[in-house]
Amino acid sequence: MLESLLSYYTLSAIETLKLSIEIIRHLPAEQPCQARIELKFTPQVPNDASKNQGQMLQVKLSVVGLPQSGREEERFFILEILINALYRPQGTDPGFEIFNRAHTSLTRQLLPLLQRRAVALLTEVGLHQIHLPIDLVHAGVEVKP
Repeated sequence: MLESLLSYYTLSAIETLKLSIEIIRHLPAEQPCQARIELKFTPQVPNDASKNQGQMLQVKLSVVGLPQSGREEERFFILEILINALYRPQGTDPGFEIFNRAHTSLTRQLLPLLQRRAVALLTEVGLHQIHLPIDLVHAGVEVKP
């Protein structure tokens, strides 16, 4: 299996499908908050029209702001970002089957982009005190294909 798809593909385009934040209750600046983060990568089977353009990866980042107790019913906010990332082959395309098996190797490229968008949205609504980890994989968050 391929170690990294970045040797075979170049990020060509990002399409934002959803960028939303719902404030459920006020979070005072001095109150500690933890974030439950979910990152989901879903390779999209290319249709006939897009087959020659490369491979598409849909990525969803969900962040739920919780009190230190972790109680879901006391959450502060829910943030969601959904994007499509188009990857063009650099030479011969290894194909969807290989892309599907190794797509999590693209996490390190897409995560900083998602984090910047999430932090900008949090800041826009006044949640300056929320900090997201730049490297979820090393922080022990499981990235599931």
